[in-house]
Amino acid sequence: MVQNEIAENLLDAGCEDSDIERIMNCVNAGKTEDARKQIEACRRKALEQMHACQNSIDRLDYLQYRLERGE
Repeated sequence: MVQNEIAENLLDAGCEDSDIERIMNCVNAGKTEDARKQIEACRRKALEQMHACQNSIDRLDYLQYRLERGE
């Protein structure tokens, strides 16, 4: 995979600049396993953010439900 493509995918995935730099340093040094671990850390962070957003949506849905019922 071309390095520009890796960096672009990381950016499109919402990774922070510092994470992208760290991952690209690993890639450039041939430390594929370290890069993979860093990517997994970014994935975990994105998943936590997604869960937090889902929790917010659930709470808003509940408020709408209560208001529609006149409670």
